[in-house]
Parts: sequence; C-alpha cells; structure tokens
Amino acid sequence: MIIDIAKRFIKDRKAIFLVIAYLITIIGYELVNGLNIPSVSLATTLDSKIPLIKYFVIPYYMWYALVLFSFIYIYAKNNEEFYKFAKCIVLTMLSALVIFIFFQTSVSRPIIVGDDVFSNMIRNIYANDRPVNCCPSLHVALALICSIWVCRVSENKILKSTVIIVGYLIILSTLFIKQHVIMDVVVAFVQVLILRNIVDRNSYIEYEEALKIR
Repeated sequence: MIIDIAKRFIKDRKAIFLVIAYLITIIGYELVNGLNIPSVSLATTLDSKIPLIKYFVIPYYMWYALVLFSFIYIYAKNNEEFYKFAKCIVLTMLSALVIFIFFQTSVSRPIIVGDDVFSNMIRNIYANDRPVNCCPSLHVALALICSIWVCRVSENKILKSTVIIVGYLIILSTLFIKQHVIMDVVVAFVQVLILRNIVDRNSYIEYEEALKIR
C-alpha cells in the first residue's frame, strides 16, 4: 500500500509542489526565528497562573508525528482533500511568517530544574527554538488543521477520536511547557478558521468553473 501511494505521489505534480512549498516555509520559519526583530509579549495575568507541567512535553513532541501521519494518511484517502489540506498548511505558514516579521512576539520561559527525561526534553526544545515566532502558534494551528482534515477523510471513529484527543493535548502542551501564551492559541484558532474557509471556498469556485467548462 505504501509503495502504491508513493508511486501515485511521484506522478502527482500538484501534491509535490504543495509539499515542497511547505518545506520551504519551514526554512522560512527558521530564518525568521534567527532574526533580531523587536518583539512584544502578549502574556496576561492568567498566563502566569498556568503551571509548568513537564509531562506535557510528550504531546508537544507528538506534533511531529501527527503532521507526518496526516500528510501521508490524507493523501492516501483523498487527493482533492489533500490538496485543500496542504494549501491550508502552506497559507497558514506563510501568513504566520508575515505576522512574525511585522509583529514579532516573544514568550518568557521559566528555568527548568531537574535532570529527568522530561525536563531534559523541555530544555532541548528551548535550546533549539528561540522564544519568538509565538503568535500565532504554529504548533496549535497545524494540529488543528491536521485534526480537521483527518476527520474529514476518515470513516474510522476510533482514529477520529484519537486524532482529536492528540490534537487538543498538543494545544494544551504549548501552554503547559511555556512555549506559548493564551493569546497565541486564540489567534491560531482564528487563523485556521479563516484560512480553512478560504480554501474550501476557493475549491468550490474551482469546482463550479470546471462544471461550466464541461
């Protein structure tokens, strides 16, 4: 099955273009993350009341598996939905990069004490990802997009429930390991809602135009 999917993907120029576009936006994220752009904090008093829960580093890392799984699974299930999914991912990344450049935000991180595996995992995140490029949270935005589209194409109730639970654990993890503040999460939700509607609307218009041509 994997081989068949790979063969289909190799011949699918549109899918390849979208995946490459996503990879380019990842490079863009790293480049912007390294810039010394003046930043502001969106933290509130409510954020200061959220405790650091080191165990949430596990779902934070699960984000990478969720994104990879979603790209493969959605493409395997439905080409057209994959195109919409990938477009939404790319538009989310691009719009976030524009925001990061013109309205850079940062987060204040706590000092991590302890030498256990969870504390070391958080320290590794902190060491490899500067506390900028915070609003909107791309961890939150992409977890939402993956959850939405996996649930769209899947008929498996257990898979749908699992993806939703994992998605929301990832969202909570961004707050509990102090990678983001509440406003970063809220803006990510709004961003995904807007871009999902744009992608769906554009796809509908393309469908209508295709029917006219026929």
